Amino acid sequence: MELAEFDYALPPQQIAQEPTPERDGARLLVLDRAQAAPRHAAVRDLPELLESGDLLVRNATRVLPARLRGRKSTGGAAEALLLGPLPGSPGRFRALLRLTGRARPGAKLRFGPPDAGLDAELVERSPDGLAVLAFAPDVRG
Repeated sequence: MELAEFDYALPPQQIAQEPTPERDGARLLVLDRAQAAPRHAAVRDLPELLESGDLLVRNATRVLPARLRGRKSTGGAAEALLLGPLPGSPGRFRALLRLTGRARPGAKLRFGPPDAGLDAELVERSPDGLAVLAFAPDVRG
């Protein structure tokens, strides 16, 4: 898996900045399997859409600002999409990593402004782009 696979153009006006005032008015994309065609509906339409035996899955995840941009100690660009903390390893995070050039474990990265950035070390990196980054001890997951 490559970090570039998650890049796509999305106009800012298409990104929800706050919940809709009427919660049941939230948009819903419905796929009619018989016609294999998607259509738009609203959450308030669920009682008419669901049939006996249907399974409704609720996504309760929250989007976090987890994309970091910075530089390698050698000056090349670095971008990390943090996927979450590495369980049992304080200060270590799983990430999708994009770098200009190559970087081996031990490479130093700085995200944010050069004078007040967030330092990380590349602990490991797999061929599919997944990486483990170690941040300063005061960065918690």
